[in-house]
Amino acid sequence: MGFDDTEKLVKFIKIITEEMSNRKRKFAHAMAQNISVYNESIRNEARKYNEDNGLKPEYQGYKNPNTLSVILVAIDNFDALKELGDDMES
Repeated sequence: MGFDDTEKLVKFIKIITEEMSNRKRKFAHAMAQNISVYNESIRNEARKYNEDNGLKPEYQGYKNPNTLSVILVAIDNFDALKELGDDMES
């Protein structure tokens, strides 16, 4: 794995770690144990807000911008990553 690849990997790990931390905070605030429960909580809050303020209910298929999408990370050539060893942990 070249220097450029290593640099990109370190940057990617930093970004994905920040995203995980942000999601953990959101889950804790919503008292949700997973993404499904979190998204349902967000949708319920939006419905309640709409009802309380006399707004039309959400139409079928509406995507609330505050819900979270699932992120799937697939790693090809994992052996090359293992070679980096302790450098990646710091």
